[in-house]
Amino acid sequence: MSEEKRPSAAGPEGHLEPIAAGAPSELPENPSVGELVSEIDRARHEVARTAGALADKVDVRSRVEQVAGERVEQVRSNPRPIIAVAGGVLVLGLLILRARRSKK
Repeated sequence: MSEEKRPSAAGPEGHLEPIAAGAPSELPENPSVGELVSEIDRARHEVARTAGALADKVDVRSRVEQVAGERVEQVRSNPRPIIAVAGGVLVLGLLILRARRSKK
């Protein structure tokens, strides 16, 4: 990200403070009202998109559901690994039971 100097709404007496920006401003030195409105609108859309992306990242429930859905699709498309694991667990369980019975 590049750093630009823009007037800060919170800055005292219009001091310029560096802020991070996704795309550098293309405003001329003395922009018209229309150019300022366009720049503000572009910045507003960029902030909304960034906030949406951050909200998606912190929404754990939807991310878990998404990953679970992907895994279900993987199993449906190729169930062999799950069947192999289930078979291995079954064989291991039978061996453990057999070992316990032989010790008695």
